[in-house]
Order: sequence, then structure tokens, then C-alpha cells
Amino acid sequence: MEEVGKITSAPLTTVILTHHHQGYNYVDYDFPPDIEIITSWQTWQTLKEGYRELKNSIMFFDKSLTLRHGKSVIVASNLGRGHGDGDVIVYLPEEKVLFTSDLFFNDVIGYMGDGYLREWVLNLEMLEGLDARHVVPGLGKVTDTESIGKFWVFFTDFTTEVLRYLEKKKTLEQTKKNFRLPKYESLPGYREFFNQNLERAYRQLKEQ
Repeated sequence: MEEVGKITSAPLTTVILTHHHQGYNYVDYDFPPDIEIITSWQTWQTLKEGYRELKNSIMFFDKSLTLRHGKSVIVASNLGRGHGDGDVIVYLPEEKVLFTSDLFFNDVIGYMGDGYLREWVLNLEMLEGLDARHVVPGLGKVTDTESIGKFWVFFTDFTTEVLRYLEKKKTLEQTKKNFRLPKYESLPGYREFFNQNLERAYRQLKEQ
């Protein structure tokens, strides 16, 4: 709320909640109760399963929701599975601004432990093709669509390497022990989320 106040004196009345991780019972439940939350129906279902009660008014949608605020058009799209279940991106076509949520990390490796790898990579290809001048990532600095392509390269390198271990019938523990991507290991977050990200990718790709 303090950070928003540095940008505008207008009251904060609505939040578009792009995703929610099951078991995370902090920030998403702590908005002032007079703020309305807009989100995907999948995220709403996940919020309802939390052990905390959400006191805000909720508007949830299936595929897409278009809002007009003053001269701005705001398009919220539910991409389904990707970083989580029911990822929402927000696009301002007049300003050509794209908010990707955690589907895209810019020069950072974030949490991928609830991801759906095959769907995620397809979503990245779609995001890269949007006509956006400014891209606001889930983590990292504001950038452009070219950086989405760079993250797509990391993502495909990561999944391809996991698949290589699966094809060799390596166990998860063997994969963890020997898995290397030297090109990316210096990126912030790579080591912090290594176990969670690799476990999710291994299990997801093995099932499929």
C-alpha cells in the first residue's frame, strides 16, 4: 500500500490477483477488506482451500475479462496451467504494457515448484508474440518481449536436461546429484530454488 502511494494519490480499490500457491497464507489474504480482488476461477478455488478466510469481495472469471478504466482498456486473460493452475496475465493494449505474473522471470530464477512444464513453455511462446513495448515480469526488472525469449531458452534448456536424465532412467536423487546447467547457475534464485524446481520438473515430465 505504501509503494502504491508513492506512484499515485488515487485510492486502491481493486487488485488483479494473478495466481496463488496452495498453502501460502500471507499476503494474498491481507489486503484491506474494502479492496475487491479479481482473479481466475482456479485461483479462487485455491484461495478457498486455505486455512484463512478471505474477507474481500471476489470477482472470478473463466477465460478473459476486459475492463475499461478512464481511457485505459485492461485485458485480463486466464491462461490455465503454467506457473500454477489458473495463471492470469494482464495486458494494456493502448499502452502496450504486459504484466506476465510469474510465467516470466527476467534474469532471475524463481519458484517453479507448482508449475506445469509443458503448458508453461507454450504460454511463454504466446507471450513473446504479443505486441508489448513494456513487459513487467514476476521477478526482475521491467523489460521487453525479447527478454521473454531469453527466459524461454533457459526454460527449454532446463526441461531438455531433465528429460535427458529421465531417458537414461535416472532416479530423482541421481538427477539432483549430477544435474548441471553451468550457463545459468550464477543467476539469482537458481540455487535457492534448485531442489523444488528440479523435483517438480522431474515428476511432471515423468508423468507425461
